[in-house]
Amino acid sequence: MTRQPPPPDADRTAKVAAAVLFAIFAAGVLVTVVLLLRG
Repeated sequence: MTRQPPPPDADRTAKVAAAVLFAIFAAGVLVTVVLLLRG
């Protein structure tokens, strides 16, 4: 298994992963706030 240099779209992939994680985090916060407000 030879190591290859990262492809040109590696940075884009990292940005997509970060965006997905942020979206999941934001959704979790939103659900938590809604549950707290509904009590």
